[in-house]
Amino acid sequence: MQGFEYAFLGGSLLLSVALLLVCLLFFSFRKGWASRPGRHVGVVETRHLGWIDMAGVGLIFAIYLGNWIDLGQIRSPEFATTGLLVSQLVLQLAFIGVVLGVLYHRVDLTLFWGLRPGRYWWVIGVTFTGFIVYSLILEGLWALGFEDWTARVFRRVADPVAAENEVLPVSIYLWGLVTVVAAPMTEEIVFRGYLYPVLKRMGGIWLAALTVSLFFAAAHLDGAYLLGRFLLSLILIAAYELTGSIWAPVGIHFLNNGFVFSGSFLE
Repeated sequence: MQGFEYAFLGGSLLLSVALLLVCLLFFSFRKGWASRPGRHVGVVETRHLGWIDMAGVGLIFAIYLGNWIDLGQIRSPEFATTGLLVSQLVLQLAFIGVVLGVLYHRVDLTLFWGLRPGRYWWVIGVTFTGFIVYSLILEGLWALGFEDWTARVFRRVADPVAAENEVLPVSIYLWGLVTVVAAPMTEEIVFRGYLYPVLKRMGGIWLAALTVSLFFAAAHLDGAYLLGRFLLSLILIAAYELTGSIWAPVGIHFLNNGFVFSGSFLE
């Protein structure tokens, strides 16, 4: 990773932390949890969240900030051994475990995440509409030359060594499992299913959406796609608020990752 990209991503992560502190200030000025209603805008409930969730948010932020310092990220299956991919899968499950541990015995997850939506057709419609909208936005950005611009700014070049390496089928399957299945489930539970409702109750829907989206984008540690992931997160949050079901953002995320994976690794 180039020094500029490292600094750029670090600055983005620190800005998301600053926005988190702004949420805390809003929370302080409004005199705590009791003064914040369980729902202000949209349908995502926040009424069961409390003081312990501040520790949960801090832990998640700390873990992702630690990833930025370490930068031990898998970039492509050419360098992804079976052990590394399995460790990524275990890490995804660990993130889910952190959230479930914090929420355990306090909320009914079926209701909290809308796991049984009353209108499945509405969830399905929002899912496909969200994916199409995001795809059209990306196509518009690429048509304007945004992809070429980011390639120049972040010095993206093809790696001839990686191109020559043979990718084992097991690595492709594991990479697909991690990218297309585990990542959408984990990231939606962590970012939209947990961080967003907590910050929404503390600072309101708009500040929460901005904070979570910037943190989500920067935490992927890829400067070239920071804007794209930021916009994706806003669409995922909108889908969650429109449906009240975590399945809508999971579905959009699944379709997006599946499309990218098939285009990148299964040609």
